[in-house]
Amino acid sequence: MSVGDWTPQEEAMSSVVDLLQESFVPNTEIQKNVHQKIALLQNYPNFIQYLLCILKKPDSFSEDIRALAGIILKNNLTTTYDTLNIETVEYMKSVFLHLLKDESRDVRSSATNLVNVVLWKGGLPRWPELLPTLITMVDSSDVTASETALNALLKICEDYLANQQTTRECTKA
Repeated sequence: MSVGDWTPQEEAMSSVVDLLQESFVPNTEIQKNVHQKIALLQNYPNFIQYLLCILKKPDSFSEDIRALAGIILKNNLTTTYDTLNIETVEYMKSVFLHLLKDESRDVRSSATNLVNVVLWKGGLPRWPELLPTLITMVDSSDVTASETALNALLKICEDYLANQQTTRECTKA
């Protein structure tokens, strides 16, 4: 079965969504518990799939839950990207590019961050369609698409400069 054909187990999906909803409760103990559970779920092989499923379904999940799923996915990818198979990475790339056009500003922002993580973890040569897609979006008559693409390019450039700065500082030391 391909990654795109994966379907979540209802009980597990409900548990992940409940956990995301709990993260909005302003209680220190609940927050601590949520962070511990998320840390455990990071080791669960399909956790990325559940987060992707939540992120890409605007009719099934609230904007806040979807955006939070994107943030947690970004954090997860920074540590697990190198363990993912190529099919999963390619699927994520297509989902993230699609999410750059989402109606929700918060989801588009999460998608921008996800694009950036995948770009820096995998490298631009492994994502040759990224820059042409962003340039096409910038050139679009859709103001939201143009703004999102410019934000993505800005984030990419900022992180590139920060990386160069860190590299220079490490070289001097």
